[in-house]
Amino acid sequence: MRYHVKERAWTWTEEFEIYDDDQNPIYNVRGRLFSGDHLWLTASATGEELVQVIPDFHFFGPASYQIYWKEQLWATVEEEFSWFSEAFSVETADGMIYQIEGEFWSSDFSITNGSGKILAEVSKELSWFEDCYAVYVAEDAHAAFIVALVLVVDTVRERKKK
Repeated sequence: MRYHVKERAWTWTEEFEIYDDDQNPIYNVRGRLFSGDHLWLTASATGEELVQVIPDFHFFGPASYQIYWKEQLWATVEEEFSWFSEAFSVETADGMIYQIEGEFWSSDFSITNGSGKILAEVSKELSWFEDCYAVYVAEDAHAAFIVALVLVVDTVRERKKK
């Protein structure tokens, strides 16, 4: 399935929707004004809070985030140092390892599991009114988790621009 995630730089408010290909709202993303990078992902249809993304700020060094699923620690995302590409390692609470890798100069990246299977491919879409990411999620991948990972990558990129 493909989702469309608005780039955070183009979000004028601290709230926006994530849509499927038919323009149906699937998830709502909101952040508290001046809360840093703390984000909440809710199901648009029910309003149920699914995911929280909480930054673990370091004054020096790579970014780190914790992802909570229904208030239980689900995963930790760590930015890895790289000269010409972007990379993040993800470890879930049950010990599963994922990788997020992409090119520094483009907005394309992929999310793979520990055995190298691609769970999602992400590419930037340009339009007249907004920039967003097209997120292609594999059938057997957890879509809300993948979307949360995309939000982390976009948040880190936006913070680096500032």
